[in-house]
Amino acid sequence: MKTSHQSGRMLECLSVCVLQWQATRKQGAGLARLLSG
Repeated sequence: MKTSHQSGRMLECLSVCVLQWQATRKQGAGLARLLSG
């Protein structure tokens, strides 16, 4: 029970991390496009 709960928390953290990374990557791409003109 405990281990499955832990893995669930880990998966949640991972999905959040991926979402944040994708968002920052999009922002970075937009900035690069702006800078390159």
